[in-house]
Amino acid sequence: MLSNKPNLFELSKASGSTLTMENLNPLVKLVQYAVRGEIVTRAAKIEKDLKDNK
Repeated sequence: MLSNKPNLFELSKASGSTLTMENLNPLVKLVQYAVRGEIVTRAAKIEKDLKDNK
C-alpha cells in the first residue's frame, strides 16, 4: 500500500538540507549498541582460551 506521506529523501530535498556528521545531534553520535548473541559468546570463549594459553 502506498503512503501519501513524503519520504525522508523528499523531505530533505524540499527543505534544502542534508544530514551530515556536522549537523547530526551530538547525542546521536554518542549512542552505543550492545552487541549480543553467538558471535559475542564465541569471542569471549576465544579470549578466555587465549588467556589460558590453550
